[in-house]
Amino acid sequence: MEISTDTKFKTTENIAWRNVNDEIVILNLKSGEYFTLNGVGQVIWTAIADEKNVEEIKMKIIDEYDVSKEKATGDIIQFITGMIEEGLLHKSV
Repeated sequence: MEISTDTKFKTTENIAWRNVNDEIVILNLKSGEYFTLNGVGQVIWTAIADEKNVEEIKMKIIDEYDVSKEKATGDIIQFITGMIEEGLLHKSV
């Protein structure tokens, strides 16, 4: 899947998630698996929930973590790809 800077993603319908004690807890209702996110993963997930595109997420990570654009972009793509593989995210239409 190609991911461009203006691409947006959405959570899939088969999950439930919430912010608990400074972590994001995600439950895949279909498989019963749960995931916890903190740090950069939490920032990315929250930005996706707020309907931010990849460019907006990248700028947020750069601002909060003082990393290069390349590092931020790589982290976002890796995160999103992993969440898609787990059935937690899909490309927004």
